[in-house]
Amino acid sequence: MDILLISERKALIESLSTGLMADYEVKMVSNSNDIGDALEFLSPEVNWFDLCFLDVACIQDGDIFTLNVLADMNINTGIPVVLLVTEANVEKGRQLFAEFGDLLLVESEFESVLKIQLPVLKRWSIRAKRLATFGEQLNKSSLLDSLTQLPNVRSFEQDLVRTWCQLKREKQPLGILVIDLDHFNLYNQTYGKEAADETLRVVALLIEGSLSRPMDSIARLGEDLFAVLLPNTDSEGALKVAQVVMRHIREAELPFADSPSGKTLSITMAAVSFGYDYLQSENTTA
Repeated sequence: MDILLISERKALIESLSTGLMADYEVKMVSNSNDIGDALEFLSPEVNWFDLCFLDVACIQDGDIFTLNVLADMNINTGIPVVLLVTEANVEKGRQLFAEFGDLLLVESEFESVLKIQLPVLKRWSIRAKRLATFGEQLNKSSLLDSLTQLPNVRSFEQDLVRTWCQLKREKQPLGILVIDLDHFNLYNQTYGKEAADETLRVVALLIEGSLSRPMDSIARLGEDLFAVLLPNTDSEGALKVAQVVMRHIREAELPFADSPSGKTLSITMAAVSFGYDYLQSENTTA
């Protein structure tokens, strides 16, 4: 069984890795600055391990984003997460356990409980991975908009949390575009649902074609609402991408005879960028 151990305490790491876990393959993360990187191992696409041991002392008070990522990825992978606590942080451990933990252990109980629980957790993990393979197929379909085949609002929210956490660690800005199709209810009434659906597909392709980097992503948030995530993009860069989107929509000249804004379909767009200082300050309020 492969285990991911996240802790800053050398004594704990030595005890677990050389003692109880001597017969298992252990990946250790022992620096708090690397915890964000360690969370990437919880992604369904890359997880190679069967069990995660998380020292609660590594989680800073109010670190909402880290907790959201842990909870989200624990649900998506089904990999058991064992929370390790000291007598001093039992209460924090209980709160985290209610959110996403599978087993809560106080330090004084490690040896006696783990000797019994590790084989059980191993079998649990094997079953969870089998279920996760099937669940992943269902999950992918639930994260796509059926009309445009773009990520939907649920997928966008997950991507936003992960991207926000990553850029906060890297101290890089995050640009976001929000794009609304003007008077689209009237468009639907004028041309009918079939034509409106086809126009939405075309607009989705035009927006997607305006993005030049693989890291940039587009999602459909509502009937006539789209959003774009632009990692490592300041306000000037976000504005440039917005201008490209506007130009592509304008040059497409999608007919809209009854539009109050003209004879072709138009859009309204907001372009913003969140710098590192903002990402950091929002750590406790998001």
